[in-house]
Amino acid sequence: MKRALVAMLAVLTASAPLAATAATPWHETKVEVGNAPYRLGATLTMPDGKGPSPAVVLVSGSGPNDRDETIGPNKPFLDIAHGLAAHGIAVLRYDKRTKTYPQAFIGKPFTIDDEYTGDAISAVKVLQATNGVDPKRVFVLGHSQGAQMAPRIAQRDPSIAGLILIGAPAQPLLAAMHRQLEYLAGIDQQHAAQLRQQAAMVEAARTQLAHLDPKHPDAPGPLGLPTSYWLSLREYNAIAVAKTLKQPMLILQGGRDYQVTPRDDFSHWQAAFSQTPRVTLKEYPMLSHLMMPAGNPPSPSDYAKPGHVDPQVIDDIATWIEAQKPRP
Repeated sequence: MKRALVAMLAVLTASAPLAATAATPWHETKVEVGNAPYRLGATLTMPDGKGPSPAVVLVSGSGPNDRDETIGPNKPFLDIAHGLAAHGIAVLRYDKRTKTYPQAFIGKPFTIDDEYTGDAISAVKVLQATNGVDPKRVFVLGHSQGAQMAPRIAQRDPSIAGLILIGAPAQPLLAAMHRQLEYLAGIDQQHAAQLRQQAAMVEAARTQLAHLDPKHPDAPGPLGLPTSYWLSLREYNAIAVAKTLKQPMLILQGGRDYQVTPRDDFSHWQAAFSQTPRVTLKEYPMLSHLMMPAGNPPSPSDYAKPGHVDPQVIDDIATWIEAQKPRP
């Protein structure tokens, strides 16, 4: 089952990066994020020019992602970093703690904050202290589970100027995994029986989740993750937290995203915020969870095809950032 979880979270193994082919109006330096003993490697992409520039921290999805959020031959965070820098926006992306220090999560209690919140806030502080960056215009861009956690990150750090959520889940993780497995079983007849067996195991894990004991945070929980992790997720509702924030938000959705879907997830964000002036929502009918072109029907094979984040998505993010006022 752990192997199935890895497959669901990471989709495909990493491969070689796509080569740069043109001169760029930005430059990159290696930096670090976080505190000892968990210092994380990071890349700062700075636009050329005097500044001060608005800036964005990129927070990746579930699983042990690298700073480029590498999935197969694709590197969506590399695309976003370079695309925004070309618009004059600085970007910081970093390797997740689960990627750099996997041993810290084995056989020990940990929470969703250990995986996400603290490191993201540290990255925000790095940008706010960077020469050439406007400290009052530092944003957080989260993708997938990173988008789900972005409201919590902004709740913990009110200095964040705003949030960009891409493919933001509204469903709990196990419910989303169950739905994805059932969907894949419906389009992959060769492996349908195996996928439905995995879906049944996830459904059993959902039942187990309801009976976890907070008095034993280090006890094994669903899918081999500790009770502490599942309790920290069970007690968190991204939309409810987002409603308490004052920062502006841009929420983007791929119309052919089968992992975080328009019907099961984006519709809940629309219902919560379609009448809220500080929130902008937009759907891209032909794009996948990676904001790249998707097949019909969409499937994991889409992620095996080399591609890039749609330029319109990057343009829309840049335009939105440039329109936001500095955080008081």
